[in-house]
Amino acid sequence: MEQDFKIGVFGCGFNTFEVTRRLLASGIKITDCVTIDEAEAKKQRASGFVDLVPRMSELDINVHVMNSYSLKDGQDQQLVSSLNLDLAFCVGWQRLLPSWCLDSVRLGVFGMHGSFKPLPHGRGRSPLNWSLLLGKRIFYTHLFRYEEGVDSGPVLGVQTFDINEWDTAYTLHLKNLVSMAQLCIKHFAQIIEGTASLHSQSEDGISYFPKRSEEDGRIFWDDSSEEIHRLIRAVTFPFPGSWTYLDYKAGKKIRIWEAWPFDSRIEWVGSSPGEVLEVFEDRSFVVKTGDGTLFINKYDGTDINFEDVGLIFDPGPEERKIYENLPE
Repeated sequence: MEQDFKIGVFGCGFNTFEVTRRLLASGIKITDCVTIDEAEAKKQRASGFVDLVPRMSELDINVHVMNSYSLKDGQDQQLVSSLNLDLAFCVGWQRLLPSWCLDSVRLGVFGMHGSFKPLPHGRGRSPLNWSLLLGKRIFYTHLFRYEEGVDSGPVLGVQTFDINEWDTAYTLHLKNLVSMAQLCIKHFAQIIEGTASLHSQSEDGISYFPKRSEEDGRIFWDDSSEEIHRLIRAVTFPFPGSWTYLDYKAGKKIRIWEAWPFDSRIEWVGSSPGEVLEVFEDRSFVVKTGDGTLFINKYDGTDINFEDVGLIFDPGPEERKIYENLPE
């Protein structure tokens, strides 16, 4: 496809790069990338950050590093406005784009949002994480044109995918980025030619997911093995991970990245939720839960040794955060 348009991508994550590669392979020429550096990403706790400068430069894309993730910096506004983009895709930019930015792109900015039901259900934060935590089995991801509101713009296309028992936040990100690339490729010509059929979202059934934080990864070991397993899957990479203390007073904190329900039949008489029951040569281990046991095979922070059998994992003194009125 011959292309004389200036097309940008806003993002700072691994999914930004992955979607961009797929667009380029389809013949869609991305000319500019708007991103942030590692210092700003750490300051703003941007999950899944990767340095896009070398990656995009190798793809012959002009890279523009912003001073602020919010794009409220005057220099950022001047620079982005001067790009005179015809079209932009927003992938892995976890902030609202200000109105001046949206207005500066001639054909609009298009991005993705989804939930376990079609929009306007489940607007807001962390929909993939919440879908895993709530045990849902399907995800609807939408390609829509950005407006000033939160995920409120008109929808151009939708793709569904499975949430299976093996999925984690990472694999759902992969499914989502593949879906976005396919939707963008499918509808690209329509957007450029001005023939895209955009459908306004319903005013009925609007709901929002609340923001999740690193604190929400705290494990309460009296929960069931299934509940803890869902939590670990939901907050693993590219998020900060689930976490717990081994001997809270000693401050031994570990982050758990992968685990599986272990067994409900083998008995450890007198054991309590959070107790380390078994440790193996490779430092994997088994912990008692509220209704069974959990096998932990990927973690960091401190090594668990055979001598730690009998110690108790502790969530610390803070009370569990309760989220009410979640979208159903």
